[in-house]
Amino acid sequence: MPAAVLSSTNTNNHVSVAAVGDNPKSVLSVPVADSHPSLLGPLVKTVTKPLSEQRIAVIGAGPSGLSVLCAFAAAATPITTVDGESNHMIPKITCFERQSDIGGQWHPSPWRTGLGEYGEPVHSGMYPHLWSNGPKECLEMANYTYMQHFGKALPSYPPRAVLLDYLKGRAEHFDLKKYIQFNTVVRRVTFGNKHNVVPPTTSSTDEQHNNSSNNDSELLSTSSSSFTVVTQDLRTKQETVHEFDYVFCCSGHFHVPHVPTFAGFDDDGSCSFHGRIVHSHDVRSFAPFRNQRLLIIGTSYSAEDIALQAYKFGCRHIILSYRTRPMNFDWPEGMVTRPLLQKVVNGHTAVFIDGSVEENVDVIVLSTGYQHSFPFMEQSLALQTHNTLWIPDLYKGLFWKANPRLLYMAMHDQWLTFSMFDAQAWYARDVILGRMDESQVSIESWKQDMEKWTLRHQHLDLTDDEAMIRFQMDYTADLIAATDYPSWDYEMTVQTLLDWEKAKHENILTYRDMFHTSAVTGTMGTKPRIPWLENKDDSLQSFINNANNSDTDQAT
Repeated sequence: MPAAVLSSTNTNNHVSVAAVGDNPKSVLSVPVADSHPSLLGPLVKTVTKPLSEQRIAVIGAGPSGLSVLCAFAAAATPITTVDGESNHMIPKITCFERQSDIGGQWHPSPWRTGLGEYGEPVHSGMYPHLWSNGPKECLEMANYTYMQHFGKALPSYPPRAVLLDYLKGRAEHFDLKKYIQFNTVVRRVTFGNKHNVVPPTTSSTDEQHNNSSNNDSELLSTSSSSFTVVTQDLRTKQETVHEFDYVFCCSGHFHVPHVPTFAGFDDDGSCSFHGRIVHSHDVRSFAPFRNQRLLIIGTSYSAEDIALQAYKFGCRHIILSYRTRPMNFDWPEGMVTRPLLQKVVNGHTAVFIDGSVEENVDVIVLSTGYQHSFPFMEQSLALQTHNTLWIPDLYKGLFWKANPRLLYMAMHDQWLTFSMFDAQAWYARDVILGRMDESQVSIESWKQDMEKWTLRHQHLDLTDDEAMIRFQMDYTADLIAATDYPSWDYEMTVQTLLDWEKAKHENILTYRDMFHTSAVTGTMGTKPRIPWLENKDDSLQSFINNANNSDTDQAT
């Protein structure tokens, strides 16, 4: 596959591309979309300027946004050619992050809920004492391993602080913060109608605004084919209008809660339930649940983990209410399963759809999932989907079908996370840099690819964990195969996830005491000295000290 693009010019409906490879002076002649409609029209059509003059916006500096930045940073690494040292040329990249630091979900406030310091919705739903509920070996980034970062083997189920430190380590290693504007929120993203955006630094009368709004069709026909992104510095309140050739939406989909209601929650403006109702996104401490009777609605990972954390910190009566099917774990004494809540009555009584009743309920936690929400996107650009393993509106699970220069990262339901984000980022990068063979990025080939994955997903048994794990692993491997991202033992990753699922069903309280082997480096995790259920210290240093590096037992 061609190496990184250095420069391009548009001549006679062809883009002349100078590429670094075995022959750094070679020039490729690539036809543009106007004369070859099989190419990605919206992707190629107007981005004919040199790569160094192209501009990319990345919305969000959580794990997926950092993957995008890392992919391009890796492509910009100096290389040595026959003519001496040279740089791969990459577009100008700007990442907008509304929090004060990187990490996204992994950078929570220990106490804030609702609105943050600047009046923006609190992004992260992670809470103090959160530990990974999946093996870290399945979260490993192949171009920056745990051994490279920590320098020693560690237990397989770390607390949040450890994984945030890992993310920060890679960001520092590749100097990613230089691309990021912190405390900056994206207010609006539009395409092709830049003149319809009134620069915030200029005044505009209502009449001028109305005239502008009524001429969308004319504006669309006269504007250039670029994205207009309006951002706001949360500290100064200053808004800025930018133009970009590509936009990566990396804002995640686990921060806008889905909050259903039930009879008795809101009856004619009053609530029949006299306890506390909270979505899992806003849980920040488990101390208030001690000796309480807790009702958790939902069967998501958050429902499972909040139940276990509450039990760990002293809650001894927990009711788990399910809509479709129960989680089917062997819960400890004091934890019971009920079908979906029907209503609450008489202050603290929960009635379920099968007629069963639980008295004296103190707290209801809604672990009912999240919405894919993109309020900053104009309607024609906003992804509409639910949490699913495959999204038919995204070519390669990434490129917005209606405009492939808009990319949605990490929008699927996730068995794999960091490694899948990297696979997506490297693939997207190589498409933009022109590294892909023409046959790989034609509309026809992407349609065929879409049909293949959509059909496979339609026949997927969504009750079969192994089938779903293999689906996402195959998708990830398919992306990596087209790039220079380091591959690893994919089957080992699948088996690690299957071992994890098996261990949870054998003993839901002790599965975090297991240890696994890295499919990237072969490094074996260590058995923690203090079992998870007994360990109340979730600090980075405590976890590293808790690693039993003398333990040579094999992972089970």
